Parts: sequence; C-alpha cells; structure tokens
Amino acid sequence: MIVKEIELINYRSYSNNKFAFFDKGALITGRNGIGKTNLLEAVTYFSLGKSHKKLKDGDLIKFGENFFFIKIIFQCNGRDICVNAGYDRNNKKIIKVNDVLINKNSELLKYLKVVYFSPSDTDLIYGSPGVRRRFFDLAVSQTDFRYLEILKKYNQILKQRNALLRSEFNLSEKRVWDRRFAEKIYEISRMRKDYLADFNKLAVEKYSQVSGALEKIEISYKSAVPDEYKDSVKSVNEYIAAGEEKEIRYERSLVGVHLDDYFIRIDGIPAREFSSQGQARSIACALRLAQAELIFGIAGERPVLIFDDVMADLDKMRVNNLIKAILGKYQIFIASPDGDLYRDLNLNIINLENI
Repeated sequence: MIVKEIELINYRSYSNNKFAFFDKGALITGRNGIGKTNLLEAVTYFSLGKSHKKLKDGDLIKFGENFFFIKIIFQCNGRDICVNAGYDRNNKKIIKVNDVLINKNSELLKYLKVVYFSPSDTDLIYGSPGVRRRFFDLAVSQTDFRYLEILKKYNQILKQRNALLRSEFNLSEKRVWDRRFAEKIYEISRMRKDYLADFNKLAVEKYSQVSGALEKIEISYKSAVPDEYKDSVKSVNEYIAAGEEKEIRYERSLVGVHLDDYFIRIDGIPAREFSSQGQARSIACALRLAQAELIFGIAGERPVLIFDDVMADLDKMRVNNLIKAILGKYQIFIASPDGDLYRDLNLNIINLENI
C-alpha cells in the first residue's frame, strides 16, 4: 500500500498545498507548530473518514474559512485509488472513492490501511480500558470489516436496552433485547479472542525485537462475561438473566463487551503498575508493529506506517531496533523536528519551512 500524493485545501493549518511522495515515504520536518502532525492526520483521515483524535469535522476547517477539501491518491493491490473528502460549515460532508459517493465513513477501512504510532500510545499501557478496547476494535476491523458492523449493531442494542431499563417495561420485551444482546456479545467476544491469539505471538516477537530485552510480554483478554458462560449464545443469555434483578435496580446494562479489558504483563507482572517509561514505549511500539503485521498477514497488503515523533522517547538502541523492524517493508511517514534520528531510513525529506 503506497500513498502517492495528497492535496489539502483549508485543512487545519494548510491553505492550498499538494504533496507527492516516494514509495519509501517521507520525513516531515520543521519547527514545532508548523503543521507536521496535521499532515500526518490528513493521511489517517482517509483510512477512517474522520479525525483519529475524535475532532469534529468542523474543527478541521482552517480558521476563517467555511470548508475543507482533501484528496489522496494511493496504490492498493496494484491499482490506483483516488479518495476525496469535503466538509462545510453547513454540516454537508461528502466522501468519494474513485468518484463514487460512499455512505458510511467505515467503508474506507476496506481501502487505505494506516497504523499510527502516536506519542499517546503509552496510554495503551497506563490508560483506561476504553483506550485498549478502541485500539483492538480498530485493529480487528482492519482485518475483518464485518467486526465493525457487528460492533455498531451491538452499540445500538446497548443503547436501546439501557433506555428500556430506565423506563417502565414488561419482562417479555426485555428478554427479546437480552437475546439480541447475547448474540452480539458472543460474536464480538469470539472475534476478539481469535484475533488476540494471533496478535499475542507477534507482539511477543516485536517487543523482543524493539527492546532487545529478555523479558516477555503477554496480553490477555478479560471479558465482562466469565469464560464458562461464553461457549454459546444460550449460555451468555443465561448469564445476563442471572443478573437481571441487579440491572433493573441500577437501570443500566451491567454486562457486555463495552466493559471488557485487555491486560498487558511483563514476565507475569502487570505492565500498567510496574513498567518503566522505556518499557511502556517499547510495548506500545510492539503493539503497533503487531497490528501492522496482522494486516499484512490477513489482508495481504502492507499498511502505511505513520510515526508522530514517537522515536524521540526511545534510546538509541531501541530506535535502531525499531528502524530494523520496519526498514524496506513499509511506506513510512515520520514527523520530527530532528531529522538526524532517522538518517538510516534514507527517506525523502519534506521541510515544511520551505512551503
């Protein structure tokens, strides 16, 4: 998967700019605040149809303007694909793939696949369960588009079910929703578990490769539904029924995949409590590399890798190890005020001071 060019009009800090890229990628340099991250985020926008930082589309419009328009051309499975996106302050949004209008942002996951290494990735270790769920939800969706659709249906059912629990209802109506809820819990739990089985092996390998350490990491999936109740939709439904009285009392769903978590350990010890900053950054990089490898292994296309100055937090040994892990395998985009760190990658340099 190769990004060839991108055009930005009234997007964040850009007025009207066009960038062309080589197959290896690019090193984006310039002083802090000049727009390096904005350029990387524009590439990522085309893989999600929205800001990966959860910014509203209106917040992406350059100050003082009424719209933004962005366009990208990339190669996927040997053919060129053109995607453009536009949004104005009247809340009108249009996304087209090869001039064909798409109806849902999520459809873009079928095309451009991006793995974004962010300075905030250590939140995968130190942060809340929601951070880890979002990481794995996107990772699974990049290899199996059905997962995202199932997750959306689950969230719709969860919303309806919670509304029901806050109202006066009859039990027969609730149990119809319980059954639908159980079906989606079973499907999502199974898909998460299957994905993690392959992901874990790669994460262990990548952590060792990046850190150069002998310790071993392990990621386990902690479901809100106990294992003994997850072998069928019927057993999940039985677990839901067992907590019915409590849910009625609290007026909300007290089970479900929205409460799941992933536990990360180093040599059996919780990484969240005991890992150093260097270990946490190495784990975060290993998770992203495992994500990229699984996309290639399942989808057959190597994703685009984006590094938002994350290597600055690593010592020289880890930087060298990370570079070895990606060199020659992926198209790479790096934003950094210090280009010397990445000399070994031999990337084309785009200095934003000169545009």
